Amino acid sequence: MKRLVVSEAPWARHQKGEAQLKRSTEAMGVSAKRLKRIAYSAREIHEMTGVSESGIRNLIRRGTLRAVQWDGRWLVPASVLEETFGPIAPTGREQTGGSEEAV
Repeated sequence: MKRLVVSEAPWARHQKGEAQLKRSTEAMGVSAKRLKRIAYSAREIHEMTGVSESGIRNLIRRGTLRAVQWDGRWLVPASVLEETFGPIAPTGREQTGGSEEAV
């Protein structure tokens, strides 16, 4: 007789990963809220600056905005954003200590 194996939902694995990250950072004596972002996605830059996501991607594609590819996504280093747009205001994720802290 075959057993039906039901995989867990993707968000359940994500929540387990968050809990594990929280435990490991607490064990090291580091609060997850104090971690500083080192890179931002096009969507996050759009939310912070109001420039459209496609505009951000075009700047990256032309080489006007320096970015690195990490795990299939283009990310712009925080230092580049500070040089280009000035001081970075925390996004909603950083203020609430959301799931996407340090990249």
